[in-house]
Amino acid sequence: MREKKFKARLQDGATWDIENIQKYKGRRSSVAAPRIIGKILKRLRALETAPYSGRVSEYDPDYREVFVEDYTVLYLVDERREAIYVDFILHQSRNIEYIVKTGDRSFEVDFDSEL
Repeated sequence: MREKKFKARLQDGATWDIENIQKYKGRRSSVAAPRIIGKILKRLRALETAPYSGRVSEYDPDYREVFVEDYTVLYLVDERREAIYVDFILHQSRNIEYIVKTGDRSFEVDFDSEL
């Protein structure tokens, strides 16, 4: 019997989160953003063979979550499609419960403006 391999798929919100990690970390260090994003993507690849390795999320029981350094990755498992849908990749200092419940990521820093 072959081992089931799921496919991790970044949803629009998670792609937006990755872009913001790149912008935020990139302003401070040329190596920080690629390092943390690489770790997140490596963890997502590991989920493809063990999609239930993340715990059930405390924010929404439909989600599972894993942690990469200071980031929480929330995802849904679709057995029928053998897919993992990654919806959120959020820094743990954020109000994750609010963002998961509302989908509202609007409280963001304008990274293109001068601080």
